[in-house]
Amino acid sequence: MLNNLKEIIADKWEVTGTSKNKLIEKQASRIITEVNISTAGQYLLYKFEENGHIQMPYLKSNKNVKKISDYVLFTIDKGVLYVLIFELKNGNGHPLKQLEATEILTKYLIETANRVSKISFNNVKYRRIGITNRSIKMNLRPSKIYDKNNYARIANRSKLDIKVLCE
Repeated sequence: MLNNLKEIIADKWEVTGTSKNKLIEKQASRIITEVNISTAGQYLLYKFEENGHIQMPYLKSNKNVKKISDYVLFTIDKGVLYVLIFELKNGNGHPLKQLEATEILTKYLIETANRVSKISFNNVKYRRIGITNRSIKMNLRPSKIYDKNNYARIANRSKLDIKVLCE
């Protein structure tokens, strides 16, 4: 399935090279949040926005119409395609609307990959992850990390284990 997604998503949005191991949030050319990704498995990492908005010429530029999350990571673990949607926040902002919008986009991408490849990959789990540079109380046990809406709010840490986020 990862290859099928790679076949349909334009290369310009894929994060590659040394940047592939980091989630970075900048503000006025200054890094305010940086998280290293730790995983043993294969994954695809995408950043679909430029200047805080997705580039979709067929949508109007009304408030919040083009706002999406910072990163999307696709990985497969035990036969399940995990779609990890990350929004990095400076402060207390709540990213749920951006995470929801990005989940809709990723569902479209997966459906398109299924249609084009004529393979139906339906075992998909979506995880919405807000990362803040604020100190918050959190539990990193897999059974406690997500709420009923598959949302997790995580304090910025130097390393983020993708395997834990997929459990």
